[in-house]
Amino acid sequence: MNDSSVNKAWEFECVLESGQELKSWFYSDTKQDASNRVKNFMGAKLISIKEISDPLEIRKKQAESDKIRDALAKTRQEEFEIRQNLKNKQNNE
Repeated sequence: MNDSSVNKAWEFECVLESGQELKSWFYSDTKQDASNRVKNFMGAKLISIKEISDPLEIRKKQAESDKIRDALAKTRQEEFEIRQNLKNKQNNE
């Protein structure tokens, strides 16, 4: 193995045995090794895999995505609670 293939970062997307989709990254020497890790070690169905140059940039994007997802979930919960309160008021009238 030559030095240029050591410690590459790979971003992957897969479907776990539970059916849940996962998008993450890890270091691996080769694309084949990375694919085998997802399929064999994780027992997942690989959707996509690509080499990335800056895993920390991916982490930043994921953090931004998580903040947006959390904000949407909070908004949905608030809307649900408002609808429930209105429904309860209507039932009590």
